Amino acid sequence: MLRTVFILLFFVLTSGFVAQATKLDKAFEAMDVYNYFRAKELFQKSLKKKPSPAAYGLATIYFRSDNPFHSLDSAYKFVHLAESNYYILKEKDKERYKKYGFEYLSIVELQRKISTGFYARALKENTVFAYQLFIDMHANSLELHNAIHKRDSLAFFHAVNSNTSQSFAEFLSKYTESEYVMFAQEEFYKLQYSEFTQANTLSSYIEFIKKAPENPFVIDAENKIYQIVTKPNTIDVYRLFIKTYPTNRNIGEAWRRIYQLYMIDFSDDRVAQFVIEFPDYPYTDELESDLQLAKLKFIPYKENGLFGFMDYVGNKMSEPEYEILGFFKEGLAVAAKNGKYGYVDKG
Repeated sequence: MLRTVFILLFFVLTSGFVAQATKLDKAFEAMDVYNYFRAKELFQKSLKKKPSPAAYGLATIYFRSDNPFHSLDSAYKFVHLAESNYYILKEKDKERYKKYGFEYLSIVELQRKISTGFYARALKENTVFAYQLFIDMHANSLELHNAIHKRDSLAFFHAVNSNTSQSFAEFLSKYTESEYVMFAQEEFYKLQYSEFTQANTLSSYIEFIKKAPENPFVIDAENKIYQIVTKPNTIDVYRLFIKTYPTNRNIGEAWRRIYQLYMIDFSDDRVAQFVIEFPDYPYTDELESDLQLAKLKFIPYKENGLFGFMDYVGNKMSEPEYEILGFFKEGLAVAAKNGKYGYVDKG
């Protein structure tokens, strides 16, 4: 009696498996003759026991446009279900359903076709959102590069139309690998500088440098600060500039202007006094050279009808090139060259 029960139980279980397999076979056979209603019903009933081939069949039905069930969204759902469950399918079942065109490469090919359908949908909508959705959902599609290019192009030109630093900042934060990054960065820097300094005031340039030190237009802002502060062109304003803006790129130029203004009355005594009054002057080598030059006594000499300078022992200090040349007085000498009059210094 016990043996009889066992045999009956075994028969019931095995007949269930056979029925399940037969159901999936019939689903593929129905789909082959375009009986989509029957195929869909049988594939759905087979999903629990054989999810990969059943999902592949459903994805195929939903992808095809020759039936009332056509739906890209459903096709996408089921083809990924087929792909994710393929590796848990028994080898004998993989072999069994090959005759219906079911294998891993077929799943991949169907995924690509479905992706192409979604890309056509994105093209029709032609928005940043549509392309981004496609990119997120179809990372392995053949159209991925084109979708990225179109998304970035639209996003970039939206930023161009907005024409604000904020719009380009948002683009740069979202699309770090875009081919438009270099152009967006340039526009961002340009607009950021323009927005900060549109008042063209000293405070606006100072604020810009403080808030955007990495912006390459900081160079222009430093030049503007230098021009504004030193506009009176006096020793005092240059001295104030150096003290107030010690990191400005024009500090060296400010020191040279102080020296030039101070040395209008050039003499060795004047150079020595400058050293005392401006002990922080950075160009000490040049200053020493000027001090030695100031101590030299230059006198005009004539050669072949032109004048030059020599020292008291006859060493030529300059080649003869002037039609008229006077003696130095307060660091300058009257000179004429090519019919034009002016002054020369010892340098």
